Parts: sequence; C-alpha cells; structure tokens
Amino acid sequence: MKNNWYIKCLVFVMLVLLIGTIMLPNISGYNKSNNKELSHNSNNAIMHTKDTIINFNEGSLSGYVTDTYMDPIAGARVRVSFHGTYEEDYTDSEGYYYVSNIPICYCLKNTTASKQGYYPEWVLLSITENTTYDFILTQIPGPDLECEGELAFEDIELGETYTGSFEVFNVGTPESELNWEIESYPDWGTWYFNPVEGSGLTPEDGPIVVEVEFTAPDESFEPYGEIIVVNTDDPDDTCLVPITCPYFPRAYSQRTFIIK
Repeated sequence: MKNNWYIKCLVFVMLVLLIGTIMLPNISGYNKSNNKELSHNSNNAIMHTKDTIINFNEGSLSGYVTDTYMDPIAGARVRVSFHGTYEEDYTDSEGYYYVSNIPICYCLKNTTASKQGYYPEWVLLSITENTTYDFILTQIPGPDLECEGELAFEDIELGETYTGSFEVFNVGTPESELNWEIESYPDWGTWYFNPVEGSGLTPEDGPIVVEVEFTAPDESFEPYGEIIVVNTDDPDDTCLVPITCPYFPRAYSQRTFIIK
C-alpha cells in the first residue's frame, strides 16, 4: 500500500512539472511582447513631445523703447537670442517694437535693446505668447549740436551786401563740450561768418550767435540754399540753416569765403 501511494505521488509531481514546462514559454513570450509594446508606446510619446517643442515657435515679445524722459526712441534695435541664433526688430517713430517667431520653452532668453548714443540694456526673459517688456535707455554723456534761425534776404539787388545771424547750441548732456564748424554754404556770392567755428561749447554756455554777411553776386543766382554746421567730433551730428533769396532766376557764380 505504501509503495502504491508513493508511486501515485511521484506521478502527480511529474505531471505538474510537465505542465509547468509546457506553459512557461507562452507566459514568458507574453511578457516580452507586453514589455516591447510598452517600450514602443513610451518612445512614441517622447518623440511626440520633442516634435511639439521643436515646432512650437509661436512666442512673441513687444513693447516700447524710451529714454529716461519717457520720450520714444526711434530706430532702436531689440534682439532676442536663443539656441545660437536670434530674432530682432527696430522701433518705429513711437518707439514700438514687435519680435516674433520665438521658440517657447522652459528657459530664459537674453534680450537686448540698443541704439547709438545710448547705453544698451539687456535682460533675461521667459518668453511665451504675447509677452511684453518696455526698455528705458540712458543717453551716453556727450554733446549734441543744434541750430536755430534762418537767413531770409528780401529785395535783393545784385552786388549789394546784406546781414543776418543764426544760433548754435549744445543740447547734449550737462557739462559736455561741443566742437563745431561751418561745413558748407551756397556757392554763389561772397559769405562772411563770425565765428566760423568754435570749441568747448557746453549746454550751460547757452547759444553762440553767428553773424552772417552776404554780398550778392553781380549776376542772377540760385535763390535758395543752406548753411551746414557740423560737430567736428561726430560727422553725423549736423544742423541746417535755410537761406532764401526770392525772385531771382537760376544761375551760378563763383563764391568767395572770408574768415575774419
């Protein structure tokens, strides 16, 4: 009896082992398949996320650029730098700018505003859709040339002498020094200026009055012209003094320039 019971138990154990051996490959294959499918889905999600970041270039930055007196600065450049490249725009006459096509990401972008004659300003911004930021630029200390007045000669007679005047200012930063000179004038008649140039003019000095003496040529001449005054340290800083001598036909004669 004992031997029969022992044999039955042994047969049962062998059957269990045989069934387990048959079922195990299917279970393992199922798990591997599921793991592979899960891994595939995860990769697709990451790729989708990456595609979304790369193509999401809908950020924008807009605002105004002004000076310390809150006056608009035209022609200022606003540049947004990111990922080794940049987008930029220049302000209009109202000081307004709009920079678009900026990638949206969880990062800060170096943004600068600059204009010749002003200290640049930079800031780190997190830019999304319709982000706004206003820049205030401080003027670099220095002179700024300005003229006031015009020469309007009337009832001109050929060969006669006429007088007039205009003013030269330094409207730059306090205590700045302006060096200036008369760069050009009409090529008809004889012109005399006193002074013809100056140096060290500060805003605190007020205007310099330039006396003008004009002798009309002996023949008819172009009735309009201008005097150009220039900052000798900055050729782009100029001012114009308009001249009118109406009612004469257009002709030209040799000019003479006298410096006293």
